[in-house]
Amino acid sequence: MTAAFLASLAVVSAILQAGLPLRWSPVDLPLLLVAFAGLSRGNGLGLACGVAAGLTLDCLLGGPAGLRLAPLALTGALADALQPGVNRDQPRLQVLAVLALTFFHDGCLALMARRLGVPQYGPRRAVLEYELPRLAAQALGCLPLFGLLGVVVRQRVFQDRRQGRVKTIRRWQ
Repeated sequence: MTAAFLASLAVVSAILQAGLPLRWSPVDLPLLLVAFAGLSRGNGLGLACGVAAGLTLDCLLGGPAGLRLAPLALTGALADALQPGVNRDQPRLQVLAVLALTFFHDGCLALMARRLGVPQYGPRRAVLEYELPRLAAQALGCLPLFGLLGVVVRQRVFQDRRQGRVKTIRRWQ
């Protein structure tokens, strides 16, 4: 149930991102959602959300096939791999993980764009005008988003109904 909810939320965030009137926005909602799914749940959920969001972005924005799908899927797989080592209750580790995932995603996106013939505008412009504002926006946006999603995902509504309630073990005195 949680997997379906996060995958549908990834698709909705991709639709919102594609519908922004700005040509470029430093906050990447699909990337943050993929990072949350991978870092909080793991077990392939980050990869699944990355594929769903990347496929939606490729369909809505056009361009070469797989330009957004491959980097988001790889980022989701990396987030799944990082899940056991990241303490979900430590915001500093979450921010560092999101920064690393954003840097990895943008590197994969730049390599894919170069490989597919999408024009690049030089490393100086890419770092100063694109990467640094993007890293700052992701770091600032991940804490409130992760907190909100953490509260929503931990609710009893999204737990498996087939599992019974947890019984309390009482100590006999």
